[in-house]
Amino acid sequence: MVSPTRENVEALEAEIATLRQELAVARQSAQVCDAAGGATCLASAAATPPAIPVLGVASIFHAEYLLRCFRSIDFAVKTLVLVHNGRDPGVAAAAATLQLERPSMRVVNEPENTGCAGGWNRILAADPHAPWWLVVNDDITFPPGALSNIAARVWARLDTQPDAGHFKFWWPHGAPSSF
Repeated sequence: MVSPTRENVEALEAEIATLRQELAVARQSAQVCDAAGGATCLASAAATPPAIPVLGVASIFHAEYLLRCFRSIDFAVKTLVLVHNGRDPGVAAAAATLQLERPSMRVVNEPENTGCAGGWNRILAADPHAPWWLVVNDDITFPPGALSNIAARVWARLDTQPDAGHFKFWWPHGAPSSF
């Protein structure tokens, strides 16, 4: 086991502080959305943020989740990627349906299950030079306005921290549906 260094501890403490700030902003945003009767909220009302560069979903056998996930996308996405990670006929049928609904969507068919990391790597490979990627599981349903809010926050953070490595978004089970 590696002993933590002072630098590692300080870096983790800084990340924890940043995550606490982001959580506080997310909670405040959710309260504003609730006060507005659940209306769609943006992190910045001044302008619509640029499109999400890459949004990708890997699926192995949840066709109904996959359809629900893609149909909840309500914000511009430059490159939309679906990785069918296996041979499930239900997912293949859902992918064909979604391809008709979103003709520009890229479908990557993996004949064997390459695992979560393998599917996610295929998403990153769809545009390896993108400024950022939003990679989600197929059981995600985006609340109205959530993708716009995520895009606004990521683009804003990249403006101030262009070398930021990753972002974490979550809301606790039972939290308000507006992000």
